[in-house]
Amino acid sequence: MTKYSNINLEIGKLPPSAIELEKSVLGAIMIDKDALLEVIDIITPESFYKDEHQKIFKSIIELSQDNKDIDILTVTEKLRSSKELDEIGGALYITNLTTNITSAGHIVNHAKIVQQKFIQREVIRMSGNLNNCAFDESTELQDLIDHFNQSVDNINELSSGKTQSQHINRILDDVLIQFEKREKLCKEGKAIGISTPLKALNDLLGGWRNGDMITIAAKPSMGKTAFSLAIAKKAASTGIPVLIYNLEMSAPLLIERYIYSEAELDDQEIYKIGHGMMNDNIWIKVKQARQRLGKLPIYIDDNSYVNMNYIKAHARKMKKRNLCGMIIVDYLQLVDSVVGKWNINREREVSLMSRSAKQIAKQLNIPFILLSQLNRSLDTRGGDKRPHLSDLKESGAIEADSDIVLFIYRPEYYDIKVDKEGNSTEGVGELIIRKNRNGGIGTVKFNYNKSMTKISDAEEPKKAVKPKEKTEVITFEDDDSVPF
Repeated sequence: MTKYSNINLEIGKLPPSAIELEKSVLGAIMIDKDALLEVIDIITPESFYKDEHQKIFKSIIELSQDNKDIDILTVTEKLRSSKELDEIGGALYITNLTTNITSAGHIVNHAKIVQQKFIQREVIRMSGNLNNCAFDESTELQDLIDHFNQSVDNINELSSGKTQSQHINRILDDVLIQFEKREKLCKEGKAIGISTPLKALNDLLGGWRNGDMITIAAKPSMGKTAFSLAIAKKAASTGIPVLIYNLEMSAPLLIERYIYSEAELDDQEIYKIGHGMMNDNIWIKVKQARQRLGKLPIYIDDNSYVNMNYIKAHARKMKKRNLCGMIIVDYLQLVDSVVGKWNINREREVSLMSRSAKQIAKQLNIPFILLSQLNRSLDTRGGDKRPHLSDLKESGAIEADSDIVLFIYRPEYYDIKVDKEGNSTEGVGELIIRKNRNGGIGTVKFNYNKSMTKISDAEEPKKAVKPKEKTEVITFEDDDSVPF
């Protein structure tokens, strides 16, 4: 008998469940050794409605922890050793779970439905408890309110993929499975997270990770938007839907930059021909770029009056429709404040917005990339003007909330022609990682074109060409004065 039996009697309805999908998930795991890695972040043993299925899934987790194969025989033996085999219906029940399963191709979707039914059951259970407390005259009002708020928090945690308090042993199991998943990706030459536009950046960061808030900061005209477009395009090309909130320019202007980049055009090339005039060769490139870009899952919101509450609500809707796997906001200082009328200073406003961005990343379990400006004090500083964490504009909270802080730096911007090694800085920029909560820090170089529409991996450095020294030419007349 499940823990929902009493609820059934009270409301006269069967609790939400998906028994056949539970069987499908368990069967798929036992025929595909990699299937468990796909659903371990989605479901737990408690997600299953049937006690039998909870026990089977728990045995599968324990086998994975012990680095043992997972199949019909090993799961059966595991349940037999724990004296639970008869309780779940014997070896025949386990065998029947795989009878109609040919592949694990739909296991993620099935697992999500199983988890959805679990959350519905939890809502029913918690509502029943709240109902009892509300009718109990001995319950203090504040206790009732606290109970209600705690119930809502628990449901929010479940819906965002989090569970309630867990024993460390369970968490260790999950972490070891994540290690296995990372190792598998590494062997396949793939990034752990969502791939970045640059190979060297992938090597340093391991990709953009779900749940992380990434701050990309730079001075105006340094390349924030160009780099963010490259990030979106790379992620979208791997099937990740990207949601861009661009507060700085309209969607058509943003797409114009995309076309220049995809068609490998320099906007100056078009302006030389004349504003609005393009030759046949350029038209061919533009139309081909349009065809390729049109297939990418990129969604742009250019509403100029956007606050974090809007982003949270809108992104959540898009996430439910599987249209949001990454968020990019360009840029933080243009995000509208919802607390200005409360006479809160600007630094506090930015802190609240930064914290909201981090919460959205965690709740939706996606990378949240936040572009930001730098303080003007950087211009008055001597030296090469490479930015530091203290240069983040208006709030130290941005540094605290961010999992990764990355600065864009172009020596050419400051008229620095040659680096310390004597290499030319023409068309060469740097991504300076000053903070990385889950890894190392360092600098990654990249190449760009003159109009900053194309970002690419850095080529071998080129030595700066020194001007030739003038040499004095001596001529001799054809006479006896020649000394030899």
